[in-house]
Amino acid sequence: PVTTPRNPDAQLDTVGGAAEDAAVDDASSSILSRYLWRPLRFLVPAVVLLCLLYVVLVPATLWARRSLRRRRATTPTERIQAAWTSTVEDAVVVGFRERPSDTYQERSAALSRLLPGASDHVALLADRLEVSAYSSHGADDDEAEEAEEAMKAIRAEARSVAPLVPRVRRWLDARPLLSAWQVRRRAAHRRITTTVRADLESERGLVS
Repeated sequence: PVTTPRNPDAQLDTVGGAAEDAAVDDASSSILSRYLWRPLRFLVPAVVLLCLLYVVLVPATLWARRSLRRRRATTPTERIQAAWTSTVEDAVVVGFRERPSDTYQERSAALSRLLPGASDHVALLADRLEVSAYSSHGADDDEAEEAEEAMKAIRAEARSVAPLVPRVRRWLDARPLLSAWQVRRRAAHRRITTTVRADLESERGLVS
């Protein structure tokens, strides 16, 4: 026996609708694959690689910058200033922020409040800074060694009282590098401006 469908047009409409839905799904899948999944396959590894490079390069650059500063400090005054700069960097983990408008004693008092266990070392380092900056005879090698020993004691105290997160964040903070780059850029700009002005004045003198 042959069974005749009651409504052939309805069956054709159903088949056609399913085909259209499948075509729409294929188009949507193709768009997602082209504009989302394919870019993500390249973007995610690139982001991961950049993060790894940042985690490696920033601490290494900070350490190298500190080591270079220590090697370049050859005179007692330079060594004392380098010891203080390193102390300021180490004290960031306990929330210390140096204010250039303060005197060395005011900076020492602010740091001692944050590190009471190293207050004697902070006071000694501030005293050596004042001697190197304001004394007529300057600082000697013994005072420079005392300043460096005080720096090491302050660093150890800061590490002992600071939580782990600030200590890790201190080595991942690239702002000191950016600040140093800006300072060098401004200094280079001033040198160029001064040189150009000197050349212009020299030319004017020759013309007159």
